[in-house]
Amino acid sequence: MSPDPRFRLLTRRLALALLFAVGLVVAHKFSLTVGRAPALAFDDALASVSANLAREGRLGFDAIPVHTLALVSQNEHFFNYGPWYFIYSAVLDWTFGTSYEVHRWTHPLGVMLSIFLASLFFRERDRLFATALFGCGALLSFHYHQWPMVRPDIFGTIGASLALVFARTMFTAPGRFSGFGFGLSVGIAVTNHPIVAALVPWSLAVVLGAAVLEDPARRWGGLKRLALPWLAGLAVAGFGLIAASGFRLGSILNLYFLYPSFIQKVGPAIGFWGSIDRHLSFVGLQPGRAQAAAAVLLVVVAIDVIAFLRRPHAGSWITLVPGTAWAAYLLSLGIFRNTHEGYEILVQMLFLWTVAAFIVRAGHGLATLAGLALPVAALMTVTSQPGRWEASAAANVPYREYIDAVRADLPVNARVQG
Repeated sequence: MSPDPRFRLLTRRLALALLFAVGLVVAHKFSLTVGRAPALAFDDALASVSANLAREGRLGFDAIPVHTLALVSQNEHFFNYGPWYFIYSAVLDWTFGTSYEVHRWTHPLGVMLSIFLASLFFRERDRLFATALFGCGALLSFHYHQWPMVRPDIFGTIGASLALVFARTMFTAPGRFSGFGFGLSVGIAVTNHPIVAALVPWSLAVVLGAAVLEDPARRWGGLKRLALPWLAGLAVAGFGLIAASGFRLGSILNLYFLYPSFIQKVGPAIGFWGSIDRHLSFVGLQPGRAQAAAAVLLVVVAIDVIAFLRRPHAGSWITLVPGTAWAAYLLSLGIFRNTHEGYEILVQMLFLWTVAAFIVRAGHGLATLAGLALPVAALMTVTSQPGRWEASAAANVPYREYIDAVRADLPVNARVQG
């Protein structure tokens, strides 16, 4: 083995070891705060949906018995979010008992699953360096800037991450399975919450982009080979949401198509760019830095798209796929104008994925340098700087003590509280 391959093998293993070390530190620190911080919020009441499903077999949200937009009952069929997260959480409830701590672990575990999926996306292209770069960025983002809550938002990120992996396969080894998996992944993300509805037109653009790379004589057949399974995957996910709603398709359509106007009426009066700016402010950087970084990346992604349209190139998928997904989702937040930290998770994750992809595509050893430098800096940071919730966790009482104190005055076997 020549010195250069030995050096690359050593540096790859070092990058992977640093990523594992950062992950262990972040997981350990989260385990120390998960029972106390962040403080319980109203959205954490969504845990009751999973509890109802585990105990009584009904997908009901008793805290808000009537859907505020569709004006239908939610005691048996809750569809503001898709059923995927609640089915998973019901399994947790059935296995471990009702516990906010257990449910909140879904968020960091989802981040780690996205890191694993990124390793599949970057296969054959500086895989370990790219995975370490994206993974350490994702762990830093979670540790310092995200709000772990008992909400399904992390499932939108998981679905989008899985969609990126299948999109990669559609460009490198197109087939019916990749098309179906791509459609199903996008469908799960979108039916999880309408906030990520922009992924549907994005996925159509990806299908068309993959078909364009086919030989002109086979292009129409290639498009059908990808588009029909893609539609089937979307249909399966859509049917899951419809079934969870009690087959109230009209109510779902009201939710998805009236949601942006409803938010604009009841929410703060902010415009298109104001909504995007507010989401970027959740990143936690100094004022203007996140906005400047997003503006630069939007320009770079636009140039990448124009270059592909002028001269389609098979190797451009690595930046084109995550970059357009990030841009589509970020710009769609200017339409929905509903600012919530849960929606920011996907903005951060797709941004980091896109940056890692451009670094890998740039070549010239940049992935090696960044794939080692960032993990070293990340490990030094997480071991020396407290996370976002460590200070408040030290000041808060445990959730269990608070819940027990609230329930202490309730009569035995009481069926109503309030």
